[in-house]
Amino acid sequence: MKLSEGKVRLFWLLSGLRIIGKTILVIMVLSSTIVKAESPSSPYYIDKQALDNAKSAGTVAAVDNFIQQHPNSAWLDNATYYRDKQALDDAKSKGTVDAIDDFIQQYPTSVWLNNAIHTRDKKVYNHAKKAGTRAEFEDFLRKYPDSKWKQKVEKKLTALSKKESMHIPDGKQTAKKHMLLSSNERVSRALAIHEAINKENSKKAAKKELQLAKLQKQKSRCYVLKDKVRQYGERRLWYALGDTGNRTYLTDEEVAEKRRDIESDFAEKCNKFKL
Repeated sequence: MKLSEGKVRLFWLLSGLRIIGKTILVIMVLSSTIVKAESPSSPYYIDKQALDNAKSAGTVAAVDNFIQQHPNSAWLDNATYYRDKQALDDAKSKGTVDAIDDFIQQYPTSVWLNNAIHTRDKKVYNHAKKAGTRAEFEDFLRKYPDSKWKQKVEKKLTALSKKESMHIPDGKQTAKKHMLLSSNERVSRALAIHEAINKENSKKAAKKELQLAKLQKQKSRCYVLKDKVRQYGERRLWYALGDTGNRTYLTDEEVAEKRRDIESDFAEKCNKFKL
């Protein structure tokens, strides 16, 4: 029996309404779940806050503690990523190969592993390059055979081999070294002699300066004596001071006697000066 056109339309209408109703119900359930997850009291929000606190501490131990206390957290991957990054940053800040090797051994599955290996290999390569010896480059290849820097190290070894094959024979090289050493010894000896002469000249200059200062002091005293001779001759000095500071007036004979004493002292000490 065929359904009438009106009943068919009614059937499709009811089917559509049923589908729409189910969709609305699913959306309401999902919305309720999202709102509940974002609630401050939800485990999701509590874990996020705990991880933020661990990150703010800025230590690997703090994030490790979060991971141990929240093993099933939705934030676990984020915490592991941050923990490994912090651990690698700490290793890099120490600036040693051993520190980065410790990270590689402790976190072999970390997303930061390749970064750590690259940093370590580059540091060891730069050290070998600075040393520039065959032993350093060969040691690098032995320790890190799959390193990104392998080809560069091999090129360095090839260049060293080429240089060694074109090296001066041992006899000539030894003679050249002796000549260089002799030259260096002569330069060192000349510098030592020059330094000794400078020291001796400095001593002589200091001694001469001291003698000049002494002569200048004697010359100043001679000027004082000469002035006293003049003052006694002009009878401007006519008294002497006693121990208590009292003046004792001098006779002409006493003045003349003091003048003779000063003249004698002047003649003895100041003849070498042209005053």
